[in-house]
Amino acid sequence: MKYVITVVIGLLLCTRAVVAGDDEMVPTIEVSASASFAKAPDLAVIQLSVETFAKTALEATQENARKMGQMSKQLKKQGLAPAQIRTTHFQVDPQYDYKDGRQKDPRPIGYKVHNTVEVDILDIKKVGQVIDGAIDAGANRIMGLAFKVRDSEGAYQMALTNAMKSAKKQAEAIAAGAGVKLGNLLWVSTSGRAPVPMYKNVRAEAMMAADTSISGGEVDIVANVRVKYHIKWK
Repeated sequence: MKYVITVVIGLLLCTRAVVAGDDEMVPTIEVSASASFAKAPDLAVIQLSVETFAKTALEATQENARKMGQMSKQLKKQGLAPAQIRTTHFQVDPQYDYKDGRQKDPRPIGYKVHNTVEVDILDIKKVGQVIDGAIDAGANRIMGLAFKVRDSEGAYQMALTNAMKSAKKQAEAIAAGAGVKLGNLLWVSTSGRAPVPMYKNVRAEAMMAADTSISGGEVDIVANVRVKYHIKWK
């Protein structure tokens, strides 16, 4: 685990406020800061696809269903529960014959069926094993791989606390440098969460030469804050 704190910018501002009918300029300091908390992922999400082609849509669909059934059985053998496997995309497309960029015949030469399932892997160490098993069972495209933190709230709260501390310190430094005193906190806005590392689409054929090795690395839980303080003249 590690922390990274970044201060973006500090500004000395004057904001117009209307209170009980009085129109006056309220001097303020506005600061933006961010902090991150690195945490090892405990969830991998993979998109596995089966693509099949046949002369008729029925044949292509039946072959796809057969391979998907094999892959589903293999995934369950790896210990994945049905709730961890869900279909995210299914499509049937007619295929045409082209020459020099032009369609030769209005009649399709066949049909391609594309079926994608999204799989949640709770044990990061098994990611490579699950991918290899799926490929052996019929998957021919790995559409995406993401590493996540299932319970990121605690890490986000820690990053948020550090970002607020950093913002206040910077506001105090700006106030001291400007010869004024930091007053009450007027408002706070927040943003940020965990950026998820994504891996490009990969043809299954490229992964069949050897056992697949996957490393999850770390996921940065990021918190961004923007604060505004009232300032008082010394």
